[in-house]
Amino acid sequence: MSYAECESLESKVNVSDKIPTTISISPQEVNVGVGQEVTFGGLLQCPTGPLANKRVYLVVEGEEVASAITDDSGRWSITYKFEKAGTYKVKATYKGE
Repeated sequence: MSYAECESLESKVNVSDKIPTTISISPQEVNVGVGQEVTFGGLLQCPTGPLANKRVYLVVEGEEVASAITDDSGRWSITYKFEKAGTYKVKATYKGE
């Protein structure tokens, strides 16, 4: 008896020279009136700790509306005023470097 040759399925390996980062945002959900301000904040970090002096963007419905620089503890804070009634998707982004 003999055996036929075979090969495995391909394995995908992504190799990056960039250190992974994470960013948080709060509040997760809030109710406000038209024209009221909401202060969003969070933490930017990598596996070894917080990232200081990095620009973070506040994105409302896919549009960058404001930015802030993280402090020595990787914390950021942005206040934004909602001018129209509605439900909005808001997130924070860090573009890396």
